[in-house]
Amino acid sequence: MNAFDEDVILEQAKKNTGISNPTEMQRKAAQKELVQAAVAPFYNPDIRDYIENVRRNHDQIIDSVNLDSVVFAGFDTQQEENVNKVISSFRTFIEENKDEIVALRIIYDAAYKDRPMVIEKLKELYEKLKSQGITVERLWDCYAIKHHEKVKRSTMTRITDLISIIRFEMGYADTLTPFADKVNYNFMQWTFKKNSGNIQFTEEQMEWLRLIKDHIATSLSILPEDLDLTPFDRKGGLLGFYDVFGDDYEKILQEMNAALVA
Repeated sequence: MNAFDEDVILEQAKKNTGISNPTEMQRKAAQKELVQAAVAPFYNPDIRDYIENVRRNHDQIIDSVNLDSVVFAGFDTQQEENVNKVISSFRTFIEENKDEIVALRIIYDAAYKDRPMVIEKLKELYEKLKSQGITVERLWDCYAIKHHEKVKRSTMTRITDLISIIRFEMGYADTLTPFADKVNYNFMQWTFKKNSGNIQFTEEQMEWLRLIKDHIATSLSILPEDLDLTPFDRKGGLLGFYDVFGDDYEKILQEMNAALVA
């Protein structure tokens, strides 16, 4: 809405130009900037997936003409058969790609600096899996049906959730929870520990740290150059981060990389 609010456009143009009465061309440039900021979140595939998942979960088709009647009430044996088939196919996939998966696990357990390579390899692995008609969302639903007492429902799945599913299937985890939940919990513990010591994060610093936490949840790690990308660029990018944290900025990133996916 801001991109079409004349008052907001005028204020943005004043801010950009430093003059009190910007020209029509300068106002249009300011509006273009507001439009770009408004649509920027939709370039994030995770946000698009989330919106699509919410739509699927809430869509209802109401047919008031062709009314249904119950002809059978009982356990859906076909559903169980389909679930078993998907999980069995996934186990076969793991066995066929075991060397690659084990290598990914070893890298994932190693130093955080290696994790950018992991996310790229994970994407390649996921493309292989999708070529067999199996997605993270479908796997998650199947495990939720098969092991409902051990699986936490996820409203938004990410590619990093494939790590959680693989570890659960291979027996490295007793429960299946979204990867982001692990990152969120570790973030909470890390910030509590930092704030209980000599460091007290300001609200502005916490805004930065939450954005970094969300990035790590989808990318496994963060590098200084990542801070010049969306959404960090709206807060001044790497330079803005340095202004807020000073000479400790690299130390903060290293700590978060190590602590949030531990």
